[in-house]
Amino acid sequence: RIYDRSGGPGNFGTIQFENFNVEVDSTESPAGEPITFYITCNVRKLIIKDFKRTTYNTDYPDARPFYINRYSSNDSVVIDNLIFDGYDSYDSTLASSEVSHILINNATVKNLQINRATLGIRNSAGDSSALVRVTGGGVIEKLILNGVNADKVTNLLYNQAGTVDTILATNIIHTNADTSFNSLTSGQNSQKEGAIGDDFPNTPTTSPASKPSGP
Repeated sequence: RIYDRSGGPGNFGTIQFENFNVEVDSTESPAGEPITFYITCNVRKLIIKDFKRTTYNTDYPDARPFYINRYSSNDSVVIDNLIFDGYDSYDSTLASSEVSHILINNATVKNLQINRATLGIRNSAGDSSALVRVTGGGVIEKLILNGVNADKVTNLLYNQAGTVDTILATNIIHTNADTSFNSLTSGQNSQKEGAIGDDFPNTPTTSPASKPSGP
């Protein structure tokens, strides 16, 4: 958990974590929610590089590998830059998994960038499974995805109850999913951009999309 134990959310400059290999393999539910990183602080730049979750085999229904949440009801959490450079996850649990790989709840991320991500699941994903999920009034000012390959993950973006201002996605492969690249419930997106060669299956008509021309 990244926070300030002095009683506030804390303020950090640049933090980088690199070369993690995490395995969750248990026949019983863990003592708490299966969270790898619990971030409740203000950070100028947080870099997660070459993170691998090679096994997730547990009966716990809702996994949150990266959970960004405010410290308390009186605090706000703002991350200027959250960068994932190399993220691999394979969920091998026998049950359908409701995995929110990056969950932003009642916090603000100004720039979320995900490069080189590969995600897979053994069985069909639960309805709320997502690479990025925004809820509780959370905000993403700019979401940049590049080189994402997701198989059986229901949504790449699940805007459940938040705001996503700008989306820029390139080199996306999204296969064997029951829904779309971008799922909206009570959240809102103000802009969506793509690029030639992207795979945006079943993109909702309620979220405007533009694909700039190129050579």
